[in-house]
Amino acid sequence: MDELQKTINETQFYHSIEVNNFKIKGYYNWEPYFDLIQNLFNFRNKKILDVGPADGYFSQKFNSLGAIVEAVDIPSQIDRDHYKYGEENKSFNHWKKKSDHNFNFEIFNKIHNNNIKLHLKNIYELENLNKFYDLVFCNDLLLHLTDPIKAIDQLIKVSNEYILIGNPIIKKNFFNRNKSEVKYLGHTKNNAYYIFNELGYINLIQTFRLKIEKKIIIYPHKKDFYSNLPRMFVLAKKY
Repeated sequence: MDELQKTINETQFYHSIEVNNFKIKGYYNWEPYFDLIQNLFNFRNKKILDVGPADGYFSQKFNSLGAIVEAVDIPSQIDRDHYKYGEENKSFNHWKKKSDHNFNFEIFNKIHNNNIKLHLKNIYELENLNKFYDLVFCNDLLLHLTDPIKAIDQLIKVSNEYILIGNPIIKKNFFNRNKSEVKYLGHTKNNAYYIFNELGYINLIQTFRLKIEKKIIIYPHKKDFYSNLPRMFVLAKKY
């Protein structure tokens, strides 16, 4: 216990969590908003794939709801898109210094007394898993990809029925409220390439043979997120 706590104290985390006497402060605190997400789908006894889980916050939460969870992430941060299509992003050096693997997924496994399986693959290679899931979940990842369309296609290929995708969206204003919009951000300090507004995000998902079943927009407080952009979650079903 003392050794694990020492490791936690020396590590930076993506998500905040308080469980089993461990309190972790990350860049994002989803705890006040998780009920909104869990109400989108009945997770009990469903096979779930969490794509791009970071430290595994959502993997652990879905597991606590009775889901059978696996996760998939890139083998190392060097495999991120911005290393392939742009110059190395120096702002992410702290991940490499303080976390030697996958945003501390194994640490979250330990503090939750779980052993959720983590597959080491790129999102563009999901079909190589040769496995299928009742629901494929992907949150806060599309904006970091140079090819979100290929990524969604891969999510669909390993889903038996549903996908659930969350992403930041452009805030609604007088000029964009009735039009589809996507901004190309390029290779920024936050490793973001594309960001959509609400209608643009819906149109992106409807590009595929998917029926949108449910959608919600979460407006996080700045104290919980390092940025207070709205987050949109869309539950879609394969035709």
